[in-house]
Amino acid sequence: MTEELVGGPLVYVDCGIGGRGKRLLRTFTRSEYFGFEPDAEACARLAASGKKRRRYFPVALGGAQETRRFHVTRSPSCASLLRPNDAFVSRFLGLAPLFEVVDERAIETVTLDEYLGSQGVARVDVLELDTQGSELEILGGAAALLRDSVLALQVEVEFAPMYTDQPLFGDVDAHLRGYGFSLFDLTRYRGRRATLAHHQPTRGQLLWGQALYLRDHDRLPTTQQQLRLAVLASFYQCDDYALEIVDQLPNTLSSAEQAAAAALGRRLRGGKGSILVECLRRLDRSPLRGMFRRLGRSWMSAADAFLEVTRRSDGTWRD
Repeated sequence: MTEELVGGPLVYVDCGIGGRGKRLLRTFTRSEYFGFEPDAEACARLAASGKKRRRYFPVALGGAQETRRFHVTRSPSCASLLRPNDAFVSRFLGLAPLFEVVDERAIETVTLDEYLGSQGVARVDVLELDTQGSELEILGGAAALLRDSVLALQVEVEFAPMYTDQPLFGDVDAHLRGYGFSLFDLTRYRGRRATLAHHQPTRGQLLWGQALYLRDHDRLPTTQQQLRLAVLASFYQCDDYALEIVDQLPNTLSSAEQAAAAALGRRLRGGKGSILVECLRRLDRSPLRGMFRRLGRSWMSAADAFLEVTRRSDGTWRD
């Protein structure tokens, strides 16, 4: 995959600096990166890395320009504009100490539309949000970007009230669908209550997740955006959607766009898949198929048992 397929550098905005965009930055090496971190000292350390095409802003984002209370927690990853819901998180093994508020301070928030506009950033291709419950507020202050340019969005969502009066997954999902985004992937995290003995297995409760949204391509006004979206869909391993976009491009493409679309289409159609997939296909046609299937079921049972034992002592885990 090369960046030339999208007609120029991608613009990636990271709110909360969750670190999930490293693979994207390694792939699209000429990307313009803008990171938002409200902790000035942490932001300065990030900026001191000196990496090219990366800018960091010690700015708190919200739904409006106003003064808010920022809740600093014992675990920096749990700090938020919203107050932790102590009554809820204390019911789960190991969560309460992480969400303990150790300091509160006044902080000025701005909207993403307003601040990026002041920095001369008119377009965002990829937007990532990991701001501990305030994601919907930030999206509310990014209406112009969502409407005009954002193609892919990674956002942390909660399925339970980890913070007081916070929006949940359904609220975020409805908001993004209103802008023409569809949910493509969801990594889920569960927690177990402290009531059950550690040696007893449990499914626990779904608490939060990392959601991937991609723009509906038929709502994009330009072929350039559609091509960018196709490349991003392939990057996120949604090759079927990428090929659907390429196949439905209009006949009015420029010569450069035609070349980019043809190159992407050839790559998507010509891929043989991984060596592992090809080996599994050959094994499926082998007379030894039955033996391998029995071995596979035994291995899966052992893996499930191992994971269940691990979950007995872990307070939270990835589903």
